[in-house]
Amino acid sequence: MMIVSQNKNVASAHEASRHFSRPMWSLAVLVALILIAFSFGAYAQVEYGRVIKLHFGGTSFTIDRALIDYASSPRKLADIAWSATPEYEVAHGNTIALRLGETIPPALGCRQYLKTIFLKHRRPVDMPPGRGAFRDWEQSRTENPEIVKFITPPEENQKIDYYQFESDDLRDHVNRKQVFIDAKNVFPDTPSVILMDIIIPPEIEMRVKFSSRECFLREGPALTRHIRNLVFQGIR
Repeated sequence: MMIVSQNKNVASAHEASRHFSRPMWSLAVLVALILIAFSFGAYAQVEYGRVIKLHFGGTSFTIDRALIDYASSPRKLADIAWSATPEYEVAHGNTIALRLGETIPPALGCRQYLKTIFLKHRRPVDMPPGRGAFRDWEQSRTENPEIVKFITPPEENQKIDYYQFESDDLRDHVNRKQVFIDAKNVFPDTPSVILMDIIIPPEIEMRVKFSSRECFLREGPALTRHIRNLVFQGIR
């Protein structure tokens, strides 16, 4: 369609030149302007198709579609022509898998242990603010001054360790300090899995999974800041 339209415009330019007896250089300028206009239009279409706006209820999140892991997202995503879909409504309870590992600076070597990042559409009433019983447990410092560990009482599940970021810039949307857990020998052939649920706006819950406790205790705050900031930039 673009080629046909372009040929018609060029033909019209020739016709106008013949009727008004304009110099040939004016025709060349006219054709050049037409080609530039078509090129700009094609570029705009490519740029438009590069990003997609995901709607989580009243909250929108815009991201480069190349950073979406379609294979790990709902099957419905595979039925959509993503090259022509500028927006998508994420149903309540559904998740979108992101591929953000390559966006993490190489200086943070622990990015190699980032396994999955999911964005889930949740209603604000799904998880009302609560302290969590573990928050009343005794705390101990770790080698990282930004992280404390909760001492699990003997009567509690010894396979789950709770940790907390002390940094105020990593608090959630209701101003609670960010918590993550270390699941020890819970998953097959995996001695340690770090799981962290981040609720930034009330309608989006982000679950992050790492496979190295030692690495996350060292670089966890910096990794979390990068991931949070990247998501924050796309939220409207």
